Amino acid sequence: PLILEDGSLISNSSQGPLVKINKYSKIDWILDKHTHHSIYLDSDKNIIVPSVLNSKPDRTILPTREDSYIKVTLSGKILEENSIREILEKNKYFGLLYGVGNYEEDLIHLNDAEPILKNDQFVKKNDLMLSSRNLSSVFLYRPSTEKIIWLKNGPWLKQHDIDYNGNGKFSIYDNGVIDSY
Repeated sequence: PLILEDGSLISNSSQGPLVKINKYSKIDWILDKHTHHSIYLDSDKNIIVPSVLNSKPDRTILPTREDSYIKVTLSGKILEENSIREILEKNKYFGLLYGVGNYEEDLIHLNDAEPILKNDQFVKKNDLMLSSRNLSSVFLYRPSTEKIIWLKNGPWLKQHDIDYNGNGKFSIYDNGVIDSY
């Protein structure tokens, strides 16, 4: 959950709607979307949270869960929703999506979408750090240009969290999970 300065709370049930509860424990709004994992505010005080698209694009080679991130105002209005698959495809990372491993319905599993809050010589405000658990990949995405600035696959396994430590350095929480099929 994310606790705001006014005492209200924004939360999800890990695989369900996004909810804002005010400081008096009353529900302000419910966003009926499949949201999960991390919840952050960007530099403009909009909510960034991983989500799953309701519809699957016709061009999808195999039927998989369509992970995305959404940007939501503090009043509960969706400003944008961006497919992680489309971001990777537009940036020519086809090998990650289609060339490694066995078919998996939950191919991407976005579990962290964390905004950069201020510029430095390596990152720009509102860049997003994205962590794709099932691709064992983390990347820095610049929504303003629709470009992946940096992407690293492993050596971690099914990591969970990526954080920016400044000076071009990131820390990654490794789940160390090896699937057994």
